[in-house]
Amino acid sequence: MQLFAIKDICCPSLLDSVSCQGQLALEQGIVSPRYAPSDSEEVAEGLLICQKCHEAFPILGGISIMVAHPWLYLRDNYDTILAITAEAGVPISQSMILAMQDKGADIGPSGKGGNKYDQRDILSGYLSRHYDSVLDMFSTNHPILNKVQNFSEDFYSIAVGLLLPYLDSSQMVLDIGCGVGRSVYELAGRCRFIYGVEYSFVSAFQARRILRHTPNRLESYMLKLDGDIYSRRILPERRRDNIEIVVASGDNLPFPTDRFDVTNSWNVIDRTPNPEKFLAEQERALKSGGIIFLTDPYAWDISYAPRSQWFGGQNNKRSVIAIRERVEKTSDILQEQEYIPWLFWKYEREFSLFYCHALVARKRAMEMAA
Repeated sequence: MQLFAIKDICCPSLLDSVSCQGQLALEQGIVSPRYAPSDSEEVAEGLLICQKCHEAFPILGGISIMVAHPWLYLRDNYDTILAITAEAGVPISQSMILAMQDKGADIGPSGKGGNKYDQRDILSGYLSRHYDSVLDMFSTNHPILNKVQNFSEDFYSIAVGLLLPYLDSSQMVLDIGCGVGRSVYELAGRCRFIYGVEYSFVSAFQARRILRHTPNRLESYMLKLDGDIYSRRILPERRRDNIEIVVASGDNLPFPTDRFDVTNSWNVIDRTPNPEKFLAEQERALKSGGIIFLTDPYAWDISYAPRSQWFGGQNNKRSVIAIRERVEKTSDILQEQEYIPWLFWKYEREFSLFYCHALVARKRAMEMAA
């Protein structure tokens, strides 16, 4: 974590169901100097202490864990975090392990379970769809080739093209549900600074390795071919300096109100446990007059959210209509596009093709929005 980023984030602890938003201070003494790129001061490990409610938030492997209940999160992800940092050659220090054990992080899952996106095959899929060309993965005689060769642009090119007219080099951008970082990379070249929020520690850690080369560069990944057979694929160079990645939940963002010029989420709202809170948090973090950009295929059937919280997809109301009506309560819709193709590899005999809806809107001033 870059040291200056501490001033931008705030406490996400819930006090009577309201986010604390207290200022954070870095506790000295267990901050590791093991790695620090020359372009900025880097905190490899440490504890961020809220000056209001006094909750402690760990920084592990350069990733700050900014969730409402950080030690329950660590209980669910303890073994995974130790494994992924050790695999990268930067194991968690003994002093930090003792600090985590003192908080009970090593006593086993809390009952909520870990993050499914940390599984090997799932992570392989995310790395491939973010940084690889699906057309390059097929053998020349693969039968799907003649069906997909007319996709002249990939999903990412189309999404960036829609948002591009509303971006400039002075803006602060928030990307929610950034996964392993492709959206952060694409937008970082078009704004002053961008924060990526991702709930999976493994995805956030790998995104940082790809985009900041910290603690070291991730140069390749294993692509699933068949069962437990994988093939190594080289990752392209994707360095960006004006980014930071934080572990956090999209429905409880660790940022102050009215902080960002643009909020962005690509294909996330149908994966969040509370779609309404997810959208409301983006609106809270966004300045008046700021831009909100959403894309999604509205695949509610594999959502974490209960049916009662879906935007559409039930009671004869289409999701596109429901999301449009909800956004129009606070924002003016500037642009929409339908049926953006999103094709990705699952293994060599299975693929997914979604058609996404995209919406760009401008947040109205509070007195107008009311």
